[in-house]
Amino acid sequence: MDIITRQCSYCSSQEGVERPIGNYKVELKKLEDQGKTMLACQTCYINRKTELKKAYEMDSDMKEKLIDRLKNIFSH
Repeated sequence: MDIITRQCSYCSSQEGVERPIGNYKVELKKLEDQGKTMLACQTCYINRKTELKKAYEMDSDMKEKLIDRLKNIFSH
């Protein structure tokens, strides 16, 4: 019988094992990342959520600027 070990999709830390950096027991959480469900340890979860939020905000800002440019072009 094979034992299935789950690990962080980002840093490969194994669930239930003490993480070498940070010295805490790894608990994995599901995280939606670019349309895929990933598993992330506590540190990677926080870091990746922050990165995804920034990327979303940048994308929203870029869309807003593009809409403003198009409005200016077509209103003249």
